[in-house]
Amino acid sequence: MKLDLTVVADGLGFPEGPVATQDGTLYFVDIAQQTLMRIEDGSNPEVVANIPGGPNGLAIGPDGHAYVCNNGGVFDFITAPPTPPGSQPPQDRNAYLLLPCPKCPGKHYGEYAKDAAGKPIEKTPDMAAGSICKVNLKTGHTIEIYGPSKGDSLIAPDDIVFDANGPAGSFWFTDCGFQNEKIVRKGGVYAGHVNGQRPVKMAGRFGDQVRATYDGQVIFGLAVDVVVEPSPMGTGGALALAAAEARLDPEFLLMNGDS
Repeated sequence: MKLDLTVVADGLGFPEGPVATQDGTLYFVDIAQQTLMRIEDGSNPEVVANIPGGPNGLAIGPDGHAYVCNNGGVFDFITAPPTPPGSQPPQDRNAYLLLPCPKCPGKHYGEYAKDAAGKPIEKTPDMAAGSICKVNLKTGHTIEIYGPSKGDSLIAPDDIVFDANGPAGSFWFTDCGFQNEKIVRKGGVYAGHVNGQRPVKMAGRFGDQVRATYDGQVIFGLAVDVVVEPSPMGTGGALALAAAEARLDPEFLLMNGDS
């Protein structure tokens, strides 16, 4: 079978997650260059937003914003053929391949420090390096909706897709985790929402104990909020309290349990 392929852009770093919109614009992320980019009407690629770390996956939400999986810098990149030590890669980007070389996620992963005796020791891994970012495609303004600044513990988010059959604005994303000869950190599949919605636990009886145990804790990668009735509020009282404190969205999943 003969493939009829047309090159629309070259000289890139390590592009991922292409998304074509109805107006013909192509959006994609570049892990190596740490950018979200677009191509319009056969023009050269332009940077929409700089996303430090490792933008790895991309989806366009129903609100027209881009949602980016940031792996937190899980990859270093090496050239093939190898670049001699002390030298720079050729100026012609098409003269070599850029290959991802997995390293530990996070700013200090894979680096070494020395103890008081001068013996090399591995630094404590930064396991909260990954994030999900929301990008305004018109202005490039970027905010983190899940990640370290929100109290979430994500390792290396990878791919993202919006749920056509779920509540509006809901999406699923994967976290590929990390593994090398010393470290195994499992990832997972997570549910998210464009407004950064996170689990809210509503407690009545033994509420103080529940809050002390779970409030602000990270469970399956996401931070948990606990709402406690100040006094018994009757059937559905905790739900009404959570709504009054603007903890709920117009659509939400409610699960009930008995303490």
